[in-house]
Amino acid sequence: MLICYPESEGTCPPNYTAWGTYNANNPATNGSAVMTNVNNSNDVVHATNFQFRSDGVWTAQFANLTEGATYNVNASYNSGSQTIHAQQVNNVTVNANAPVVEPPPPAPPPPESSQRQPIPAPKPIGLVPPIIGTQCYYGTCSPHLPIRQLQVVTRNNRTKQTFTIVPGLVSGGTWTVLIPLPANYQNEAYVCDLLFLDDQGQVLQQTRVRLIR
Repeated sequence: MLICYPESEGTCPPNYTAWGTYNANNPATNGSAVMTNVNNSNDVVHATNFQFRSDGVWTAQFANLTEGATYNVNASYNSGSQTIHAQQVNNVTVNANAPVVEPPPPAPPPPESSQRQPIPAPKPIGLVPPIIGTQCYYGTCSPHLPIRQLQVVTRNNRTKQTFTIVPGLVSGGTWTVLIPLPANYQNEAYVCDLLFLDDQGQVLQQTRVRLIR
């Protein structure tokens, strides 16, 4: 379990949503997050509405923190008979104007095809145009999720027919991929679903780009 926001020696507003990551592959119950005033042990604030997202992100809401005070933050949850503790976050100062780091948005549902299928070589699928080259795409993804794989599914936006499925490279919150270009991509719109997967092939994050004409 990890507390991603707030961070040690950081700031937070009096009312905010704390969040972090946990192992979504194991059962998770009884989530708890607590902020304890460093200089006043009687000032202890328990988070409400602790929630576990299926993509490995947890959230919890803190309210009515003492402005100007400094707190330590702890979080935990139960997995079976075991209690999993996050490493304590230290010296978070409450400031009404503190910037807020929002949790990553939940991943949208995966597309129609199974994400557990093996990734084939970059070749056209079925009766589709031939490949005339590749286009390099790159960008960033969530560094807080346990992303291990990138799979890119290219489809004709009009016919919805899959053109290719190719793997990409992902590491440390950045990704890159060579996407095959269909012969008619300048006349037909093609969209590419970028599926960021864990080591079990589950979709943790997803985004969509269009082939550049």
